Amino acid sequence: MNVIRNTRSSMSGISGLLAALALALTLVAPVRAQEREYSTIPTPQGTLAATAFGINARGDVVGTFVDKNSVQHGFLLRKGKFTVIDFRDAQDTVAQGTVARGISPDGDIIGNYWLTGDPARGSRGFLLTKKGEFKAVRYPGHTWETLQRILPDGTILGCYHDYDQMVSMRGITIGKDGASEIDAFSSMNNGATPDLRLMVGWWVDMMANPPQGQTQGYMIQDG
Repeated sequence: MNVIRNTRSSMSGISGLLAALALALTLVAPVRAQEREYSTIPTPQGTLAATAFGINARGDVVGTFVDKNSVQHGFLLRKGKFTVIDFRDAQDTVAQGTVARGISPDGDIIGNYWLTGDPARGSRGFLLTKKGEFKAVRYPGHTWETLQRILPDGTILGCYHDYDQMVSMRGITIGKDGASEIDAFSSMNNGATPDLRLMVGWWVDMMANPPQGQTQGYMIQDG
């Protein structure tokens, strides 16, 4: 009787294993069937590097590229048309470098630029409206800004920093009702739901051991 029980137990185990394998193959098969096609951003000839940073629901893509002369520009790719973005202020001063990072559903673009003579940590924020108008975006009382995302209502997320890009860096929100920051050390707000009830980003935990200075992701829900 013991032999019979063991045989049945073995058969049951084998059946279970076969069922598990069949389930695994069922789950894997659709993944293999969904083969993806990749295409590169159609940057100008001679481009040394390119990065896509943002996309909206219409499929408009924004990012940055480095041209053959090692100059950095922003770009907009819309319906196959590639447009170069170089920040230019009201005095017709052209930026030394430009990065486009986020785009709203309506087509407003945010990003960063720097001017000749700015320090390496220098990062100035801009808004390029869908009408083609450049506007400087500043966080009150601080020196530099890095802008990451723009929400449907025009709220902008990112960070500010002053004398460096770590100790003085804090995640920020800039909206129609004013600007606010979080108190997490060396933090950046990277994105949020349209109603701003859930916000995500990263900060640096200097007390982590090991390693000291560990980057961690965060979520902020309803404040």
